[in-house]
Amino acid sequence: MANKLLHKRSSTAGVVPSSGALTVGELAINAADGKVFTKKTDNSVVEIGASGGGGGVSDGDKGDITVSSSGSVWTIDNNVVTPAKISATGTPSSSTYLRGDGTWATISGGGSPTPTLPWIKPFSGWYTFGVPMAATLTTGPVAANTLRLYPVIFPHSFSISALAWNVTAAAASGLIRACIYQTDANGRPSSPLVSTSEVSSSTTGLKEVAVSATINAYTQYWLCLWGGGASTTVTSINATALPVQYVNAAGSLRYNHVATAATYSSTNPFLTFSSSSLSNTTFWTTLNPPAVYLKAT
Repeated sequence: MANKLLHKRSSTAGVVPSSGALTVGELAINAADGKVFTKKTDNSVVEIGASGGGGGVSDGDKGDITVSSSGSVWTIDNNVVTPAKISATGTPSSSTYLRGDGTWATISGGGSPTPTLPWIKPFSGWYTFGVPMAATLTTGPVAANTLRLYPVIFPHSFSISALAWNVTAAAASGLIRACIYQTDANGRPSSPLVSTSEVSSSTTGLKEVAVSATINAYTQYWLCLWGGGASTTVTSINATALPVQYVNAAGSLRYNHVATAATYSSTNPFLTFSSSSLSNTTFWTTLNPPAVYLKAT
């Protein structure tokens, strides 16, 4: 009968041979754990198949990956997989998304990205005033030293080259300026995006002032006219054709549009609103908001 060659061994789980128990290159087995150890030329004892002992990986944090369960479970750490590490065609950016076929693509209609845009984009060289198509036009005053604003959201991004309004009843000493206000995180008007110089209301007709600005899709803005000198009557949006948009906390005050009638005599620069100035419901009015026209480019 052939003789058996038995390596040094232990049947107790977790036991690792000491350096003194092995000669260089000698093997030792832990039969309970199924691990094999050897002694290196530097007199250290390592597990064969583990880190430092033959190419395997021991448990622990390895940077972006954590190894556990005696090397059998590898877990990618949170927040380490970036677009640059994904195998896909195309270019990842703030305006692209990853498709199921591994392609970086831009959503139809552009944006940041935005859904496919279903509504009509303003024609180049034509005007829009950003209210529902069902709204009808009428006339209304912009009193001296007041601001009149209403909120709008456009479904397309576009650039503008002018702001305009239509004077329907001349006011010899009247003045008008137009402005587009940006919106704060609470949906209130905040600071001007772009504004015009003042224009006399001494004659009727369309008044246009050149500006340059970009209107972003699905972003709320406030279109504004300022009146000075004397009350001026302009083309306005019929408030009765607009849906209710704002209701106060008590439910007792309802506005089918929003426009401010606060006294404001300064012509330059336009007022920057604060939350406190807009919290008082007496600041709002249900008058017909003036139509502020944006000329698309």
